Amino acid sequence: MIRGNFWRAAGVAVAIAMLAAPAEARPWKPTPQALAQDYLQIQQVKANSELVLLMWIAPPMIAQPQFSAILDKYVVIGVAHGRPGVGGLLFDEIPTLEVKNGEGTALKFVTDKDLPDDAAQSIQILTGSIKQATGMVGQGVHFFVFEGNVHACEKGRLVVPYDGEEYTFDTPVPGCPNK
Repeated sequence: MIRGNFWRAAGVAVAIAMLAAPAEARPWKPTPQALAQDYLQIQQVKANSELVLLMWIAPPMIAQPQFSAILDKYVVIGVAHGRPGVGGLLFDEIPTLEVKNGEGTALKFVTDKDLPDDAAQSIQILTGSIKQATGMVGQGVHFFVFEGNVHACEKGRLVVPYDGEEYTFDTPVPGCPNK
C-alpha cells in the first residue's frame, strides 16, 4: 500500500512540475479566444535577462461580450518591464507609452478621468482581473488606454514603440470571426 501511495504522489508531483514549467507546446484544437490570447501577448527576454511583456486587451480575447464595444472603441495596452533582482523580478515604473496605427499616427492617450464611467469601470475590471490572474508579473504590468482607430478584427496594424523596439500586432488578429 505504501508503494502505491508513493507512486501516486510521485505522479502528481511530476504532473504539477510539468504544469509549472515553461513549455512551448502547440495547443490542440484551440478556441478562437485562445488563438487571440496567444497572439495578443508578446514576451521578450533580452540578452541582459530583462523581461518585456506587452499585451493588447482586445475583443477577441475576452469571453464576456459586454466588454467588446468598449474594447473596440479604446485600445488598452499593458506593459511590464522586469529585471532580475534580490528576491525575484524588479519592475520598472512606466509613466508613459506611445502607440501608433499602421500609418505611424500616434493614438490619443486617454486618462482615467477622461473615460466615460462605464468604460472606466469595465477597463478597471478587466485590468484588475489580468493583474490578479498573472500573479507577480501581473503586479508589474502598467495599463494604458488610447482612443483607437485600430480594431482587432479589421485590416490594419498596431505599433508599440518601447525600449528600443517596435512591437507590432497585425490585424485582423487570429480568433476574429470571419466577416
